[in-house]
This record gives sequence, C-alpha cells and structure tokens, in this order.
Amino acid sequence: MMYNSKRIHLHTRPSVLDDSIKESFNTRASDSIYYGKYPYKVSLDTQELKRIAIELDIPFAKYENDFRWEFRDFSGNFNHEYKVYFNNSHRIYLTDYGDFDWTLTMYGDLVREIQGPLHDDHLDMLYDLDCHLVSKIKGWYGKYDYRMEVWANYWAIRNIWLSSSGNGQGNYAQAKKATLQDDMSGFIDQIESQDYDMRMNVTNVDRYSNLTMFFNLEDYNEIMTFKRLMLNNFNTKITRAIYD
Repeated sequence: MMYNSKRIHLHTRPSVLDDSIKESFNTRASDSIYYGKYPYKVSLDTQELKRIAIELDIPFAKYENDFRWEFRDFSGNFNHEYKVYFNNSHRIYLTDYGDFDWTLTMYGDLVREIQGPLHDDHLDMLYDLDCHLVSKIKGWYGKYDYRMEVWANYWAIRNIWLSSSGNGQGNYAQAKKATLQDDMSGFIDQIESQDYDMRMNVTNVDRYSNLTMFFNLEDYNEIMTFKRLMLNNFNTKITRAIYD
C-alpha cells in the first residue's frame, strides 16, 4: 500500500517556468503542487519587509496587515485564486501562470525565492501521486535519488492488539507479530542478495521493523516489485529528489 494523501484539483496542466524568470530570480524546484491547486510559490524577503516598515516608521505587524490588504486589491483582476500566508515567513501561492508573472512584475523587488515546475519532466513528477518530491542540491548520502520508508500498516498492528486482548489469543498475536518481522527480514535478505547500489537503515527490529532505503532510478522498478510481493501488510512512502 502506498502512503499518500496528495490530491490535485487543477483543471488544466500548469506551465513550466520561463527561462527569463529563472534567470531573473532565485529559483528552486517546487516539491509539490501546493495544497493540490497552487503550482507556483513566491517567498518574499522578510528582512526587506522589516526594513521597509522601519523606514516608514510603522510597527511591522501593521505593515504586514497593510501589505495583505494592498495585495488583495492588486489581485482583484487575477484569473484564478491565490493564497497568502504571513506566519513567520511571507509566502504567496498562485494557481495561474499569468497571475504569477504579474505578481513578479509588481513585487519583484521584494521576492526572496520562487518555486515552480522547472521543466516538463519535473511537472510529470508533480503529477505522480505515488511519489513525494523534495528539492535538493544533491541526493541522499550525496548520490541517491530515492528514499523509501516502509512500516507496518495500521490494520496489521491493530489486529495484533485486538488478538492480544482476548483470552487465549496471546499466542496468535505473537505469531502474527513474528510474521510481520519475518516478512520484513525476508524482504531485506532478498534486497541484499541483489547487486543494487543502495543503503538501508532498519529500526524497531524487536517489534514490527521500520525500514528506510535509499537507491537510484535504475533499481526502482525491481525494488518496488519485491516490496509489493513481500510486504503486503506494510505501508510505503516514496520520496524522490528533484535537483535545482
């Protein structure tokens, strides 16, 4: 079972960032379509906002509030919805590329960083609901593109708890628990017998065992096939590095 709560609510596929934007602003790869409907994120420079508030001789909280209302007026002609978060950091999320471009034109001097789809392959990754993304300079341990986290799912553990609570069921619960441990041990043995360039970290071996693996694209399909065949009672979270 894949562990993923992502949902995408966009009606049309977003545009990737123009080269002119990537050349003009500090740009990073987006790690999701934020909240399922905002492909573009604009992070404002909080220190610059504070400097302006000091220059205007007004409390920063008042300047923040005034800026929020100013942006609300500015966005009155946007094509689609947006969201503003001022909570220690200052972020604007936008659905429409034209609205995003217009925001950069208007507030470019206040922008610290932007995030969005860098290219078509990156956009395909954002639409892959079975895979989370994380923006990185280099892979895990300097070389791995994927991180896979595996842990016993709620229903498997719940069945053990319920079995343990009934009279005469303790032996069944222990057997069920041992089955989970054996499934994980068998999976680890199978993976280690292959010629993969990968790294594994195992925790809670005395319980149900949690596993974190790091590997690259060339081994992805085979590793996932073994996981599906051998770990039916375990959840999986896949995270892929997207490089800026």
